[in-house]
Amino acid sequence: MMQPNEQFQEDENSKRMAVNDKAEYVGKMEHRLREIGANIDELMAKTGEAKSKATENLKLKHGKAMDSLHNLKTSSTEAWQEMKKGTELAWSELKQAFDEFKTGTGKAMSKFDKSSGH
Repeated sequence: MMQPNEQFQEDENSKRMAVNDKAEYVGKMEHRLREIGANIDELMAKTGEAKSKATENLKLKHGKAMDSLHNLKTSSTEAWQEMKKGTELAWSELKQAFDEFKTGTGKAMSKFDKSSGH
């Protein structure tokens, strides 16, 4: 049987581990969002599509993912795991929209290159 002091120590270790996991997750997600944000900007610059519906959708989804991450960062140690689900969903939607935009843009650019003789 655990002594009360041992239980307290175990709880403290669990909290420290959760904080470390949260910090690691936040760091990785911040990196992903910075990277995809730069890729979106680069793709928009290459295609000249600064205000198309697709790019507005990408920017909106990027903002949603950033907001979700911010909320996760400011959440309690106990609540962050639940908030992580929303951040993962926002990331997944952003990544899918980016991949679809990138694929569609690549097809459009290759058609342009063929029709313009490049």
